[in-house]
Amino acid sequence: MNKFWNTKRFLPANADGLSGILNEISQNDQILVVQPSFLPILNSLLTFQELTQSTPVKKIVLLDDQLSDDSSGALGTIPRMDLIFLIDVRTSLQLPPGLLDTAVKHNLSPLHIVYCEWKTSFPKYTKNLEQWQMDERTSEITKPHFPNVIELQLKEISNEYFLYLWELLPFPQIDDNVLLSHSLYNMENVNMYTPKLRSLQNATESILVDNMVNCLRSLVFETDSIITNVVSIGNLSKKFSHLLKKRIDKQQTENDLFIKGTLYGERTNCGLEMDMIVLERNIDPITPLLTQLTYAGLLDDLYEFNSGLKVKEKDINLSYKEDAIWNDLKFLNFGSVGPQLNRLAKELQTQYDTRHKAESVHEIKEFVDSLGSLQQRQTFLKIHTTLSSDVLKVVETEEYGSFNKILELELEILMGNTLNKDIEDIVMELQYEYEVDQKKILRLICLLSLCKNSLREKDYEDLKTSMIDSWGIEKCFQLESLAELGFFTSKTGKADLHTAPSKLTRLQKEYRYISQWLNTVPLEDEHATGKTTTEKEEFIEATFAYSGVIPLTMRLVQMLYDRSVLFHNYSSQQPFILSREPKISQTEDLIEQLYGDSQTIEESKWIPETVSKKINASIKNNKRQYSIDSFKGTSRAAEDIALVVFLGGVTMGEIATLKHLQKRLGKKGINKRFIIIADGLTNGDRIMNSIS
Repeated sequence: MNKFWNTKRFLPANADGLSGILNEISQNDQILVVQPSFLPILNSLLTFQELTQSTPVKKIVLLDDQLSDDSSGALGTIPRMDLIFLIDVRTSLQLPPGLLDTAVKHNLSPLHIVYCEWKTSFPKYTKNLEQWQMDERTSEITKPHFPNVIELQLKEISNEYFLYLWELLPFPQIDDNVLLSHSLYNMENVNMYTPKLRSLQNATESILVDNMVNCLRSLVFETDSIITNVVSIGNLSKKFSHLLKKRIDKQQTENDLFIKGTLYGERTNCGLEMDMIVLERNIDPITPLLTQLTYAGLLDDLYEFNSGLKVKEKDINLSYKEDAIWNDLKFLNFGSVGPQLNRLAKELQTQYDTRHKAESVHEIKEFVDSLGSLQQRQTFLKIHTTLSSDVLKVVETEEYGSFNKILELELEILMGNTLNKDIEDIVMELQYEYEVDQKKILRLICLLSLCKNSLREKDYEDLKTSMIDSWGIEKCFQLESLAELGFFTSKTGKADLHTAPSKLTRLQKEYRYISQWLNTVPLEDEHATGKTTTEKEEFIEATFAYSGVIPLTMRLVQMLYDRSVLFHNYSSQQPFILSREPKISQTEDLIEQLYGDSQTIEESKWIPETVSKKINASIKNNKRQYSIDSFKGTSRAAEDIALVVFLGGVTMGEIATLKHLQKRLGKKGINKRFIIIADGLTNGDRIMNSIS
């Protein structure tokens, strides 16, 4: 079992796979025709220079309405150029329309199509022929059926075609410990978790779950890992974990079973653990509606990152591998970014000033050698100084004076300290006096409805009428979709949702009760007084990512390992305070209060029960593996990997708070390495856009 995941190698593995396929197709000069929705991901894997140096590709064009002109011009420039199509149909399950049109119009034959799929083939160990054949049959059972979908559509045209499978692994773009599958949206930009057409939700959810299961399975086999403890919160989360276990079990070889039996047999206890916690968006619909306050979160809220982590409106790519400044700043509260940039600028100036002190040839050579890295650092510093200045203008200038007012209103709604009528008056003031964007108004109204567990009939009708009067009768359709999703409901509408034959997980309590039980709106850290901005990351509570609020998702993950929050705020009768394993014991009542069904949460062991008992015994006896921290000269407990899976999207703020939780648990002796695996990024604007 591999205890140390090196996620950095996933990116070059993907890039090498594509290069190998393109070189295999032909050695003629090639034009790569890329599906537009996949281009940002391709840009994250390879630069154009790297692609042209490692493959016969000489030009890249988009598979869009302009392809006819582009392909005609490109084909005429250089003789014997091959046209290669690169597509991703994992979420849409259909060929891009432009592909068939172009093939017919230009009579392209043969068609060379490279399609993406999550990796299913892995290096085989030396086996006998019978075992190898058994593994081949198992692979046929477990591999996706996307090629059949493609071939069925290609039969509509007479062109000869060849299909090339490009097997992918999710790769880090935000952080080493954050992997995005980019399966939340399909090529038409339809949200697979909350599609515009409610009638399609069962179908799109099934496609989403299938993609995420294949994604996780590829990671498990690629890293040679064994998942030991699983907790799923939400009905879709349970469906995901059941399907993942089924597919992993089907693909396991006799060799895999032998290794598992050796590591976790009745007479052995290797002590290795890997947790998996599965969360779906509906267990916490509130957090994405809040304004994010980390540097990365604000950039995503104001300008939005695309699937290649490019700031759309600014046309800037942010790479944590190349840009150390971005890596240091991304999860800080925005209030700490200015002082940090100031400190970095002074350090850079000090390093430049050393040239005046260089006297010997050796010292001059050292400075010249470091000049390149200093200039690169200066470039990155300028980028982030400009970006942060632009953000500051948005949040501080009179033109956008509503920013702080929205933050205050969000906190008032969460605390439940203000009457509905007063909140409605403030919302109307934001709409008419400040001319706040419609999406922000909708976010606030949905936040109010969710935190109040639906609105009184009069309040609901007043708000609905006001929005329709202001924005037009067509807004009825979006409000109806929000109601069906449970975002904006009256008491009667909420009751109708309960009686509907729906398996959606929904919050069933007012937020003021949730915040008390899980302390999601804690009082200001009493030890914070006198701390400088650079010390804020040491605060006990993770209130830096939002306006004094801790995401419900973070608290739910925390309670699986650390019951101190529940002990102080919900019930003093807890089976443990700290646990190395994620445990749900005695949380059933709380979960029933939150979601109306104690079965919303589920815990399972993916190793024999006798083994898990031995692991528990070893924990009680403090028999942990330790590694030496060479920098500090002290020993520390080795980290267990905990996969935190998000279905329906994750926010930048949630990523930041989970990283904070990892540090807090580590200080209490629960050493975890949270690896966040999500289908995509989300925030309030994305959710409102998907329902519009």
